[in-house]
Amino acid sequence: MDEKEMVQLVRKKFPTFQWGKYSFYNQGCDHDVIIFDNKTVFRVPKSKEYKEKIADEKRLLDYLGKHVKASVPQFAYVSKKEHLVQYDIVPGKELTVSRYRRMTAQEKKSFARQVAFFLTILHETPFSIAKRCKIAVDVQTKIFEKVQNESAQYIFPYVRKKDAHTMDVYMNDAIDLINTSSFVPVLTHGDMTEDHILWDAQRKKIGIIDFSDYAWTDPALDFTGLWKYGKKFVEQVYDFYKGEKDPLFFARSHVYYKRIPLYLMKDAQKRNNAATASDFQDGYTMYEKRFRIT
Repeated sequence: MDEKEMVQLVRKKFPTFQWGKYSFYNQGCDHDVIIFDNKTVFRVPKSKEYKEKIADEKRLLDYLGKHVKASVPQFAYVSKKEHLVQYDIVPGKELTVSRYRRMTAQEKKSFARQVAFFLTILHETPFSIAKRCKIAVDVQTKIFEKVQNESAQYIFPYVRKKDAHTMDVYMNDAIDLINTSSFVPVLTHGDMTEDHILWDAQRKKIGIIDFSDYAWTDPALDFTGLWKYGKKFVEQVYDFYKGEKDPLFFARSHVYYKRIPLYLMKDAQKRNNAATASDFQDGYTMYEKRFRIT
């Protein structure tokens, strides 16, 4: 949905709603988003998959809102036909790596502790809740196998042979690592990245948004995006984390972190649009950094 259509939809559904300014965001893969006066959020899913998950996502957020200390979205309105969602903005700004670097040592420690406590409570969510919210069970070895098959078609023909080999070996090793691990699946956020972790500098409190990729799977998955803040931060969160840990937990989280550029590259090729070349190159550059290729 483009910007004009979304504004018209809001006007149609909320004829008395008034605003001074708004910001429109459509860069993500999941939703088109419009924020009015930095207070009110409206969101429309981009795909059928996310349309079908809205009611269950609301059910999950209602549950989490009563159990976690972090601020999370609380849906106030959902339209059945257009799947328009409205909620008050979660306080704070995206905690980018540059913002994180400017934090004091005390703030960084508080941030790490709050992220760890959020993940601890999230991962303790009973399976009965997950079942009620129709949360999918993701088997990470199956996901790697799918990525590996798609990489052969969408990535390997377009990269250096040595890189294709490195990627293929990495995915085989990742599957072996997961198969030799012993962990209990839990409810995961699924996309704990700097885009979805907010920091309210006034209240020194975190907020977590965009639960669209939640799943019942490996708890190490939720440490994936934290690697952008550096190994020291991941270790700090891991120390504060009170969920179940196994000997290969830390290693798996880093393996998942290295998978992200492969997603970006194959998805860019599958879209096959004007941005494909630049998006593919962005993923390739990320691959080189995360695999330390020179």
